[in-house]
Amino acid sequence: MMHPSPSEHTRLLNVVIALHTPGRNWPAPLCDLDYELLTVEEEFNVGNLGARPCNPDVVSRNDAESIVLLVECKGGRSLDQKQLETYLSVRPSDVRLLATVSNPNKLGVKMLYSASSFNDFSEDMSAKLEDIVRTKSVPDAPKELDILELTPSLVRVHSTDPTWGTELLSGIRIAEDTYPNWFYPFSKDDSSEWKLLYVVRSLLHIILTTNPINPNQITVTTDQIVQDLYEAYSYISSRHRGELRGEIEKCFNRLLREPKMRGLIGRLGTRGRPVSIKDIENARKALQRLAREIAEGQAQTEVEDFG
Repeated sequence: MMHPSPSEHTRLLNVVIALHTPGRNWPAPLCDLDYELLTVEEEFNVGNLGARPCNPDVVSRNDAESIVLLVECKGGRSLDQKQLETYLSVRPSDVRLLATVSNPNKLGVKMLYSASSFNDFSEDMSAKLEDIVRTKSVPDAPKELDILELTPSLVRVHSTDPTWGTELLSGIRIAEDTYPNWFYPFSKDDSSEWKLLYVVRSLLHIILTTNPINPNQITVTTDQIVQDLYEAYSYISSRHRGELRGEIEKCFNRLLREPKMRGLIGRLGTRGRPVSIKDIENARKALQRLAREIAEGQAQTEVEDFG
């Protein structure tokens, strides 16, 4: 079995958040350009499309320039044309409540796609933009959009817009195949093994750092796991937090069927369906063994438990 690894979407999302965040031993050029991270996975409606929902992965703002930046992370080699038309149709009035600026009369919207397969992705984007311009499905649609490319050793914005700054336009060198993963460790797009690995690690962290009322038992909720794992928690929309709790719920179900955890983990019937970890010392040892097996690709994950 292969060692678990994050999806391309999760890699890209972490990189985009990191580019906004100083002080984490990773370049933060968007912060240097005065972009402030606002939300992750927040949904809003596009008025001139009959309130069609738009759900960018990241929203940030540059208050000095009155700009709202919408970022969409694409792990594949193509994009959905309807989604592209939705982004091209966003107007300042659609994001006024989502991202307030000091001078709302100057408010502008900027779009950035993030991709790891630049050549294939940009070719597909060009073809779709050409079709949109030809059919006039979106009035005044541009002939090209900016793309943030992530390679194993480089982060670069492909654009003719000089306001991205020399650093991003020329490309920022990064250590080979190293990505920040602490902001947003997984989503529904990631493998069962990758999600389970992080949930097990979080349970271990909570066991080791909590002083329970009952020294032989501790109760853990799905929201505790989300808050423990996601450094970007305060930016994640309430809707998306619920989706993440659902993914963690599936991992709890898997653990309940794990032979190593038999007799050490149970389910409480209260609201939120937390798990109860018993015999904490033996549970800690069992979780450590399971985490090691998952990381080494040895755990036999039952796919149906994650359905």
